Amino acid sequence: MFTSYRLRRARPSASQPQEIAPNVYYIEVGTGIMRSNVYFVRSGSSWVLIDTGTAKCDHEIQQAAESLFGVNTRPSAILLTHNHPDHAGSAPALTRRWNCLVYMHPEELPLITMDASNYLTTVKKYANPLDTWVLLPLLRIMPKRARESMLPESSFKQLVRTFDPGTGVPGLPDWKWIHTPGHTAGHVSFFRPGDRV
Repeated sequence: MFTSYRLRRARPSASQPQEIAPNVYYIEVGTGIMRSNVYFVRSGSSWVLIDTGTAKCDHEIQQAAESLFGVNTRPSAILLTHNHPDHAGSAPALTRRWNCLVYMHPEELPLITMDASNYLTTVKKYANPLDTWVLLPLLRIMPKRARESMLPESSFKQLVRTFDPGTGVPGLPDWKWIHTPGHTAGHVSFFRPGDRV
């Protein structure tokens, strides 16, 4: 499962994604404590992006995608494991750039589609212990402009869809999504039964 998988390799650069399983590539994006892994998964002639890092990682992600799949490439979908700013921050920019949809668990939808101006008050209803004791205090001490630049834009709402248990993983017919709540209420992991990735 991607979000708990720890790599023991050197950090790749955006132009050099690393293959960690057949047709599964990763890069680490972001800066400082706001770094996260982003995955590119090929399925047949198409591919999907899993997670998008923080805001302003879109150029780095696009460079990596072009190095893997060619110039002017675009995914069939963007899949989010959960709604934290270090995993969903560049989703609005990438969906507009690539004209594709973003998919997530239904329980993540209220947080990802809220207006950045009321994030701190609304997130309290959905917060888990990590959010309550770490993420929210960090967001509160950040300057308002910096905080809002990390959070999803309200125009993002039209581009978001939720996973449908009956249809499988968008763009990845050989994969399953598994609801793995705890980190967030709607956290998901992705699993390919054929080779147990």
